[in-house]
Amino acid sequence: MDASKIATGAVDDSKLAPAISATKLGTGLVDNTEFAFLDGVTSGIQGQFGTLTTNLGNLTTTVNGGTGALAPTR
Repeated sequence: MDASKIATGAVDDSKLAPAISATKLGTGLVDNTEFAFLDGVTSGIQGQFGTLTTNLGNLTTTVNGGTGALAPTR
């Protein structure tokens, strides 16, 4: 039987095997390790990256606009 013949809503949690590999979800391109990185994500990931980029930009502006740029260490 293929997925096109399963009625919508016919498969609930009680009918799923425990510990399904992440590679069996979606396109199969995400493995269990990558899928585990999603633990703790509370909102859209792309939005979190956007916020992080903005915050880093603000930090750079504060450092460079304050007493001067930090010298790189070697």
